[in-house]
Amino acid sequence: MPADKRRAGRMLAITILVTLCAAAGPASGFIVAHWRFDEPVGATVTVDETGGFHGAAVGDASFGAPGMAGGALALGFGGGGAIDMGDVLAFDDEDFSLVMWVKTLPGATGVMYPVSKHASGYGGYLVGMNTDGVYGAPGKAWFYDIGAPGQQAFSTTDVNDGQWHQIACVYRQGGLLGICVDGMPFEDLITGPMNPVTAAKFVVGGYDIGGAVHAGFQGWIDDVQVYDHALKPHQIVYLFAHPSYVYIDEILPVTAGLRLWLRADEAGAGGDQQPVAIWADRSGQALHVAQSDPAAQPRYVARALGWNPAVRFDGNDFLIREGVAGSSLTSADAATVYVMARQDGTDLYNTVLGWGSGDHRLFVHYTWDGWLIFQHGPPSGPGGAGSWLPPAGWSDAIHLVELKRESGLFSCMIDGVNQGDQGTLGTPNLASVRSLLIGSDVYRTNDMTGDVFEILVYDRALSPAERAAVRDYFQQRYYGAGGMVGVGNAPRLQPALAVAPNPFNPRTVVSFELSEAGEVAVAVHDVQGRLVRQLASGRYATGRHELVWDGRNERGRAAGAGVYLVRLSAPQGDAVTRVVLIK
Repeated sequence: MPADKRRAGRMLAITILVTLCAAAGPASGFIVAHWRFDEPVGATVTVDETGGFHGAAVGDASFGAPGMAGGALALGFGGGGAIDMGDVLAFDDEDFSLVMWVKTLPGATGVMYPVSKHASGYGGYLVGMNTDGVYGAPGKAWFYDIGAPGQQAFSTTDVNDGQWHQIACVYRQGGLLGICVDGMPFEDLITGPMNPVTAAKFVVGGYDIGGAVHAGFQGWIDDVQVYDHALKPHQIVYLFAHPSYVYIDEILPVTAGLRLWLRADEAGAGGDQQPVAIWADRSGQALHVAQSDPAAQPRYVARALGWNPAVRFDGNDFLIREGVAGSSLTSADAATVYVMARQDGTDLYNTVLGWGSGDHRLFVHYTWDGWLIFQHGPPSGPGGAGSWLPPAGWSDAIHLVELKRESGLFSCMIDGVNQGDQGTLGTPNLASVRSLLIGSDVYRTNDMTGDVFEILVYDRALSPAERAAVRDYFQQRYYGAGGMVGVGNAPRLQPALAVAPNPFNPRTVVSFELSEAGEVAVAVHDVQGRLVRQLASGRYATGRHELVWDGRNERGRAAGAGVYLVRLSAPQGDAVTRVVLIK
């Protein structure tokens, strides 16, 4: 980027969006129902593998037809047919998502209902296809909650062509409906009235009238999934590319003291390559950052690393939240910051995060004059306190940077490799109320050029075990079993920890590999950190070891379906991975 970025700060002359996303804690990320329809020919009951919402076949409903993955449900051959799940999944005005695969019988042009939980009188929700002359549209899919005709989200893709199609419907609190066919982008996003709870039955392939199930589909339905949150664009794309898979949101293992959590999937409401007007904070602090000037909005990139999205800055854009008190973001003498990003090699002046000014600041210069700089309190320049020369191969590559202040010491890790400690200069005034910027700082002299995947800010110094757990979270989300990439092709974080099968029922194998002998502890926790089962505690030799978890807790009782964390403490460090128990 031109050097004039460093010479003259530009005035902040923008209008900040007043209405931001509603405050919310870290997303739960759970799938609450999943019907694969892989039952054998002649079965009369279909099994929900996640929530236990098993359904009964009504009329001419049969299993065993070939589906997108395994078998499929066949309906309407020789008569009516549907699946009755009962009065379940009664979402109120809250985020939820529906995903399904459908294939219509050639020539079937009447109105159809692959999924419904709807009561006459505008209660509940449903997914429709085609039209009855009042609701819907010929050949299209539509998502309806309540209200009059025209308040549905319609597809632009024709789904009544005898081919398999994925339909994904997303409801956001406050009455925002979206529909996608065959992946992203959203084919329609509309604002409608809020969805009220209804006692109607949840029906696959039909609808409920007065408690009686009526058939309403001709063709095949496969892999119906229900999520308790609004799926993000990259998640919908993933599910389209992987029929029958589920998307389990990665659980951040350390949330105590978390003050800011920006993850790129929260910025993708408009879809791939679209401008980002709001980037929502997942921490629960509601420190959402925004940009109302279209010329200064970064872009959302859906697949910047595998299936993972990023927010892409071009050196002239940024996101901002004004009026942020320092005490809501950091402590005076302690902080831990994680930044996963990539800078363009042509630009050596990049600020990822900037709060405050003068001697009262929290800045992360991804580089400034070629140095990685962490400022917490008074500023320092290249070669000063809180500055490190990045290793070779820094630019144009994705890196995880971990920065910590603990009393009088700054520390830095890049891709899991320790860069050394340095002394600090002073402490910020946390009574100050200043602007928080992402992709720049208040002086607007070092705008970011490159991709930002995720930012975490804690108001305390995390322990070594906590830091290792957060690094493992990044590895699991962005790199999987392949290990971290970046500087020097950094090896996978140690110790190695894996769980398979995952998801599982009724048992799974926890495997780990030690590079040195010593005391080892392996335990299963729930997502709130409470102990579920101690699997191992004692001395282990070097090499590979395996343990079995049978899905039971410490009292020998079966644990409930859901997401659990397997934690390993070993001589060379700690590791955490998630495992999903299905029923």
